[in-house]
Amino acid sequence: MEILPFGGTDAGGVQRLHGGIPAITLSIPCRYVHTPNEMVNAGDVQAAITLLARFLEEAHTGDYAL
Repeated sequence: MEILPFGGTDAGGVQRLHGGIPAITLSIPCRYVHTPNEMVNAGDVQAAITLLARFLEEAHTGDYAL
């Protein structure tokens, strides 16, 4: 896992709304981002789906206070 040192998503703004709303961004490695030839590895997409599904199954058990 890594934290992007630059760039951003709407999650950054959402996180600061109303005193803090928990937000998460799940990124998939991508080549040629923002072009008509953008490419991803199908295995990375499947792994992201699996990770998100697992998180959603278990999210209610954690304390995600800011």
